[in-house]
Amino acid sequence: MAKELLTETFSRLTSRLRAVAGKILKNDDDVADALQEAFCRLWNSRQPETQAEAEGRCVVTVRRVSLDAAVRTNRLADLTDDYSDTLATVQNESDIVQLRERLLANLPPLQRQVFDLVALRDFDYDIAAERLGISEQAARTNLCRARKRLRELYNQSQL
Repeated sequence: MAKELLTETFSRLTSRLRAVAGKILKNDDDVADALQEAFCRLWNSRQPETQAEAEGRCVVTVRRVSLDAAVRTNRLADLTDDYSDTLATVQNESDIVQLRERLLANLPPLQRQVFDLVALRDFDYDIAAERLGISEQAARTNLCRARKRLRELYNQSQL
């Protein structure tokens, strides 16, 4: 029953979800890939119990998958002008690895672990929280703080 609710909700919201992904990715092929990845991720996670929960999880998952895809393909510079100068200096894979290491080194250990699991490895909050022995809300809070700290580093050009 829950899988049917998820499938029906995702199908009904496809145009809205495509718009959410399209604002981030700009490429139709990338948008289609993000929608497929999001549906697979939703299918394999805890199933929603209500229509409202299903809708919310669909939108949030598509947005998160799209942002992760944008980061992986270095399209983060298109999302905000603040990052374009830093990403323009990244020339090859080793530069990306070094930049990532410098960024993560500036985070407290728990924020670094949550950021690694959720933002870089695409784990859901509940799974990351379970692995780290914290609550799901604590995982969300630590990821929010990590992202805020990383934004501050970019804006201050302390990289």
